[in-house]
Order: sequence, then C-alpha cells, then structure tokens
Amino acid sequence: MNLSTLNVKTSLGDDCDLEYYEQLGSAIEHADSPQRHDIFLSYFLLSDQIAAPLDVEQRWTLYLAQLGLLLRSIKNNQLPSHWRRACYEVLNKPLLSLQRLATTTDKKRQLNAYYIQINEHVTQVFNLHPF
Repeated sequence: MNLSTLNVKTSLGDDCDLEYYEQLGSAIEHADSPQRHDIFLSYFLLSDQIAAPLDVEQRWTLYLAQLGLLLRSIKNNQLPSHWRRACYEVLNKPLLSLQRLATTTDKKRQLNAYYIQINEHVTQVFNLHPF
C-alpha cells in the first residue's frame, strides 16, 4: 500500500519512516529475509506510529492493507512454508486493530466478511499446503 494515498501529512523526518514502513511491508510480502521474524515487530511498531495521527477511516484503510498483505503472503506458495506460517501467526495484529475501529454496524459487517474470507483462505492453504 502506498501511504501517499492516505494523504498522510508528515514532517520531513517522518518521510523516512513511511519509506521504511513500505520497505518492511515489501520484505514481508516477498519473504526477502525469511529468517528475520523480528521484521514483523518492526513493521507493526512503525505502523502504530504512522497510524497515531490518522483519522478513523485512514487507520481502517491502513489496517486493511496490512491484512491484505499478510493474506497474500499466506496464500503465496512460492514463499517458504515457515514464512507463510509466521504471517498467519501475526494476522491477529491488524484484525484486533480493525476490531477496535469497527464501531458502526457497517464496519462490523465488513469485518465479519473479512473473518469469513480469512477462514476460507487459511483453510484452503492448510488443506493444500500443510505447514
């Protein structure tokens, strides 16, 4: 996800953070460093900093993008299975963030639809490619 689409207003120093966040996301999605599981911690800590000044809709978009990135990684059978498992294990982070933001009936319905999609995707991956 390109954060510029969120119209994030940042100071000059924060531009480096945004670039680094996008680099971390790319490294996760492509398993550039599959032995570095600490990359998830850096990614989510930085996302919390980026999300702080955003409004609810922007944070919703940010966390949906994180969820999408993790799901794509889980389903990508070109990635090492241990990496896909690691992505599965951190799915709770964007899901919990989305759950906190789902205060309207519409958002709750949307989140429930994502839970159903996750169950279908993860079940399919586990059935086809057991970890």
